[in-house]
Amino acid sequence: MTFAYSTPVYAAVQHLVPPRQRSTGIAAYLLINNSVGIGVGVILLGLLSDWLMPLFGADALKISILAVVSLYLPSAILFARCAPRLARDWIQE
Repeated sequence: MTFAYSTPVYAAVQHLVPPRQRSTGIAAYLLINNSVGIGVGVILLGLLSDWLMPLFGADALKISILAVVSLYLPSAILFARCAPRLARDWIQE
């Protein structure tokens, strides 16, 4: 479920850059996505879990994961705000 966004984003990136730059565009997207999501996200989740340990004990990790999942709402709002602008920027071949 959490990766349901990836295919439409890949398609959008492919159509928002000129054909000669498509591989660079998707590589830049993947670099940023993986650096933030896997690189920073996991570390912040662990820090949040450690910070909540005195309050929630063994449930700190569960609460931390629920807190991080709540970030999907602002993400969905940003995707919805970007969607109408795609048609204007879409590159037709």
